[in-house]
Amino acid sequence: MSNAASSIAAKTNNGDDLNDEPEQENASYHVAIIGGGISGCTAASILLQTPGNTQLHVELFDQGRNGVGGRSSHRIAWNENPSESAPERRFDHGCQFFRADTERFHSVVQQWIEDGFAEEWNGRFDRPKSEEASSRNDFFGFSNDAPIYVGVGGMQSVTKGLLSQLQDSPNGTFALHPGTRVSGMERDGKKWRLVGEAGDAAYHDTSVSQFCAAGGVGHTHTPRPSSNYLGTSSAGYDAVILTDISSSF
Repeated sequence: MSNAASSIAAKTNNGDDLNDEPEQENASYHVAIIGGGISGCTAASILLQTPGNTQLHVELFDQGRNGVGGRSSHRIAWNENPSESAPERRFDHGCQFFRADTERFHSVVQQWIEDGFAEEWNGRFDRPKSEEASSRNDFFGFSNDAPIYVGVGGMQSVTKGLLSQLQDSPNGTFALHPGTRVSGMERDGKKWRLVGEAGDAAYHDTSVSQFCAAGGVGHTHTPRPSSNYLGTSSAGYDAVILTDISSSF
């Protein structure tokens, strides 16, 4: 997780690294981030919370049915029987925990803990009676010497927490496009435009008939009217950060 979050590279329209572009005073850029998992939300956080003279307008596109989270998604199932002691059941159906094995990521996690997004998980780990008591590889082969962390109230709290800090950023603006699947990018002069579907047509478990009924158009090389492009930047995007291309391209 830490490697994914720290290895994101944004490309401008000419293929250069965005960070290598000479900074211009009062410059303004529109940036699209595809994927609302840990990497995508971390990228948005870094862009909008790093001081500088550049104004960034960041838009994040995520196709999850239940909000951002990606592989750290979380579900809540409400009990129909009011007599049950717990009104809800919570499930981390992707990543259930994480570790911080590098000094850099450890400092990031400590900030998440201070912000109330994450906490150390002091779970109980048992071993077979036949195994020596000195053995420390008890949980998925991981040593118990290193701390294990989880999101507070569910893994999804990390991504939601990161994005909650961006609404009043002094370095630019942030917009979230939930339930949106980006299926391709098109070059338009010096800008990028995004194409895809939103709503029911965007979800993985949507049938072909539901996809068509919801207006899904799939891949096409036919020029599209501007009203069919995704996002709010009418002029297109200066850079696109790809963190989830497993099912989109």
